[in-house]
Amino acid sequence: MPASPNSAQKLTKGERTAQRVLDVAEDLFATQGYDGTSLRQIAAQAGIREPGLYNHFAGKQALYEAVLFRALNPMAEALADHMDKASNLREYTDLPAIMTDLLLEHPKMASLFQRALQGDSKSVGNQLMNSWLERLFSQGMENLEKFDGVTSIGNAAQSTELRATRSWKNTKLRSTLW
Repeated sequence: MPASPNSAQKLTKGERTAQRVLDVAEDLFATQGYDGTSLRQIAAQAGIREPGLYNHFAGKQALYEAVLFRALNPMAEALADHMDKASNLREYTDLPAIMTDLLLEHPKMASLFQRALQGDSKSVGNQLMNSWLERLFSQGMENLEKFDGVTSIGNAAQSTELRATRSWKNTKLRSTLW
């Protein structure tokens, strides 16, 4: 998710370079994955020399973490905001649709997530995504407690109909991710 044109004007030259590196890295990590992307490729496409990357990021893993954080943060904020505002369980169960909408609006985000979760469970991306998903799940379970003691999936299912998302969106998301 590249920086907006207005925000780019307020950044220093170094900050603009870091944003450009993040934009390029996001594209490459989304299309080629972590292992398939080199710092040399990122630097070349960002228009800088490879050693220049280290002025902005400690290494490939730090850059990858920054790319994933930049992609995860808007989703985390949108979901947290919705969970905080939900006044009943039915509104709370809209979360899958909200997440689906965000992924459909930002296809690179979906690709980044899919690639991060692929392969070895000990990979950098997999560990980062699982950590984020665990925090999101914990936050969701804490928020569920405000709905009359609904703290388990069984109780929630008895209290209301739990719906994932509209089937056409689910199909479109699946085709976007896979």
